[in-house]
Amino acid sequence: QLAQLQNQFETATHEREQLHSQLSELQTQLENTHQERIQLHSQLSQLQSQFETAYQERAHFHSQLSELQTQFENTNQERSQLHSQLSELQIQLESTNQERSQLHSQLLQLQTQFENTNQERSQLHSQLLQLQTQFENTNQERTQLHSQLSQLQNQFENTNQERAHFHSQLSALQTQFENTNQERTQLHSQVSELQTQLENSNQERARLHSQLSEQQTQLEAIPQESAQLQPQSSETPQTVKKSQPEAETKVSKRSGLVVSQKSEGDYKTISAAIQNAKPGTRIYVSPGLYKESVVITKQLEIIGDGPLEDIIIESADSNCLLMQTDYALVHGLTFSETGRHYTVNIPQGQLVIEECNITANSNYSVVAIGGSTANPIIRRCQIHDGKWNGIWVSNKARGTVEDCEIFDNGSSGIGVGQGGNLTIRRCRINWNGGKAIGVYNNGTATVEDCDLTDNAGGAWDIAQGGYVRASGNKDGETSETSSPE
Repeated sequence: QLAQLQNQFETATHEREQLHSQLSELQTQLENTHQERIQLHSQLSQLQSQFETAYQERAHFHSQLSELQTQFENTNQERSQLHSQLSELQIQLESTNQERSQLHSQLLQLQTQFENTNQERSQLHSQLLQLQTQFENTNQERTQLHSQLSQLQNQFENTNQERAHFHSQLSALQTQFENTNQERTQLHSQVSELQTQLENSNQERARLHSQLSEQQTQLEAIPQESAQLQPQSSETPQTVKKSQPEAETKVSKRSGLVVSQKSEGDYKTISAAIQNAKPGTRIYVSPGLYKESVVITKQLEIIGDGPLEDIIIESADSNCLLMQTDYALVHGLTFSETGRHYTVNIPQGQLVIEECNITANSNYSVVAIGGSTANPIIRRCQIHDGKWNGIWVSNKARGTVEDCEIFDNGSSGIGVGQGGNLTIRRCRINWNGGKAIGVYNNGTATVEDCDLTDNAGGAWDIAQGGYVRASGNKDGETSETSSPE
């Protein structure tokens, strides 16, 4: 029995070795199949769902192999299980081959789809070129719209300036109204005084007529005294002739007031000097920084008595200079506005400004001329650093600007609108943020022999309704004698 058992054991051992060899072959085939599946998975990333199924099957194979190893310990039981597993593996191999053929067909379909995608990409590229062309056209239109928008912004700023100018005019009119009431009261008192003087003059005239009649009677009655009166009469004209030069000297030598901050003059402020001065007085301003607003309410001459850069009038609450009379002269002063007001505001009268330095320090426009009675003359001045215009003329105002330098203003060097009329001669208008000269809304400008170069917006901005007469100008845009339209 022991021999039989040994023979059976050897037979079982032999069969077990055969099964091991078959199992190793199956494992080799399974590994090859797995490698093919991995390659197909790398090619077909889009078929992840099917690959996951194959992966699950491979895991199932691993579990079966572990079961075979466990069953192998029991030889008789393991052999029957290995045969069944072998048949199952063969079935799975056939299914894997079928899946591989299906994946190849799907790969061909994907290649076809890829070709179609390339065709669609070429079509999209052509459409993209068309869109780029349309985009360039849109950019050009946008640029045009930006230029139109900048023009509208300039018009809006000009409107704001005009509105502020209206407010300043309104305040000026209110001040004028108050001054008019005061002047009317003064005139009433003066009229009453004149009436009193007239009555006294009538009484004196009657007395003189009576004396004259008495003298005529005496001359007719005493003809001999006429010979004696002739030498006296010859001496009398000599006395008059001697006295005439003295009278002329008193008239030509106009009395003047001196403004000085060093207690060397009549007043320490210009406003105080104006308030106490008589019409026709000349006021001399010594060097110093005068932080005040100068309002001219009577015919005066205000003269800087020293270097221009040392005589500074600075204001933050109002205009540095406000014209509220028919005529005045200002010479040799520096005006510096530090608030949001016109540096020089001329709503009326003929203000002659000569050899002055006028700046707004980039806060507002520098010089405003507005009002039907305004007709200033600006000569040999520097007008610069305005937030908007160097000079703005409106409301049917007139004016003349000669031999001035107008530069570094944020918008136009000079703007004329709302029926304004300005004559500009021999001026240098350069380095402004907009045009050199802008004319709008029934404005008129006569421009002669001016330098209008080096402005960011060019030389001219002539809106509809604006008119310019130009000759002899250097502008880089029109000929020397042409008139912009």
